[in-house]
Parts: sequence; C-alpha cells; structure tokens
Amino acid sequence: MAHGQQDVQGVTLGKTKLSELRTMRNDEASSGKNVDGWLYITFRETPPVYTYYYSEEDSIIEWARVFVVDGYTVTRVREAFGKPDTTTFGEDLSKRQTFRSGDIVVA
Repeated sequence: MAHGQQDVQGVTLGKTKLSELRTMRNDEASSGKNVDGWLYITFRETPPVYTYYYSEEDSIIEWARVFVVDGYTVTRVREAFGKPDTTTFGEDLSKRQTFRSGDIVVA
C-alpha cells in the first residue's frame, strides 16, 4: 500500500530532486525550514496548497496537499502540535493528518 503512494503527480519520493520539482511545477513557491527542522517548499496560495518536504541531500522525502480552512495552515498546526499522531491517505492520495493535545483534536 505505501509503495503505491510513493509516486504523486510526477514526484517519486526519495528520488525526485528539488530542482526537478521546481521545473515540473513552474509555480510561485515559498520555502524554508519548519520548527521541526524539515526543509520544505510550498506551491500555490489558494487551496489546495501543495507542500513538499526535502532532505539536505535534495531529494523529496514527503508531500502534503492541504486544504486550508479558516486560516489554519499546516505550518501553524505543526508549530502548535508538532508531529501528527496519525497519518492516513484518501483514495485521491490526499494526506490526512490528525494532531492531538489533551482534549483538542485537529484534523
């Protein structure tokens, strides 16, 4: 099951380089390092927002497609909660993460 999710929109996790991704997407992008130390690049300003995490060796190691609701971005959620408690994938390969802290649950 996980093997089938390593190829998303022309990106092969662990093999696609950041420069290839930039050429392929040809969109405006923002990039940086999050509080957990992950390097990332984000494409699109309107939902869905595509975020790709990459290693120091310049290969894409994880991806996320985020539908932003009421100003909550993946960056803000990760800053508040850290790493997700659960991660699942929808039939369309959309990534769904659940974060928990006490009685608070963010999905």
